[in-house]
Amino acid sequence: MLYTAGILAGILSGLLAFAIHYMNGVGGLAGWRWLFLLEGLPVLLAGVVTSLTLPDYPDTASFLSEEDRQLLLSEMPDTQPTAKAKTWDWVEVKALGHDPIFYLFILIWIGHAVGGYSVALVLPTVFFELKLESTNITQLLTLPPCALSIIIVLIIVTQVRSKRVSPWAWAVIFEMLNCGCYIALMAVRNAIAKYVIICFALVCTGGVMPMLYPELIRTARGTTATAGIVGPQIYQSRFGPGYRISFTVSLGLLAVTIAAMITSWSLIRRMDAVKASEVEMEQL
Repeated sequence: MLYTAGILAGILSGLLAFAIHYMNGVGGLAGWRWLFLLEGLPVLLAGVVTSLTLPDYPDTASFLSEEDRQLLLSEMPDTQPTAKAKTWDWVEVKALGHDPIFYLFILIWIGHAVGGYSVALVLPTVFFELKLESTNITQLLTLPPCALSIIIVLIIVTQVRSKRVSPWAWAVIFEMLNCGCYIALMAVRNAIAKYVIICFALVCTGGVMPMLYPELIRTARGTTATAGIVGPQIYQSRFGPGYRISFTVSLGLLAVTIAAMITSWSLIRRMDAVKASEVEMEQL
């Protein structure tokens, strides 16, 4: 829900930016200045209020009853940070160095961030090919993949929570569909077709992380994070308008991501089986 709320916030922000564009000149201020004021100031205020009122852990949440607090803590994985945990634990750092799942998650995050999300950098070129000069229209055209992502993620997460499907299976499927989108983008020349394919690719990209975040929290001993800093380098304008080199590199990154996902899935299933066996032995 938190992940989809973030996507929904992006949609609302885009719609608000579309409306604020028409305030250009109001009060002697340019539209972009109004955008900074109306979207930036509330966020700053909310950040201050949140930092003062939002509890860091269930242990310190004053609005929870003791019964609710214990129930919530019992549902959390052992690797979940707690109020009593050390900020820096050398034992945990050393354990990470011997944990193959840690390195596999790093590969997944880097491959997905660069190979998946970076395709959005092609949209300005597609809008240019569609002869769309109005920033208002192009702003609106970035919203459909976000809206569709929310619907698909909520549907699939419901299936995952009911244990009907594995989150790893859907993550792999999404990445494979992403690969298909890149292959299609290298073949098509029609700008409208490119836009539709990119939207579908972004929907697939947006569906991966909600599947894997719970698995990361449940199985990893530390925290891994990557940023799509490399993406703009892969999708430089000199590779356009076809971006065949960029799509090929992204395909390679997604192939590595898929391999890392399948390997992680296998290791985690084995780890879960060992833990289940240990629990059974303790109960005997």
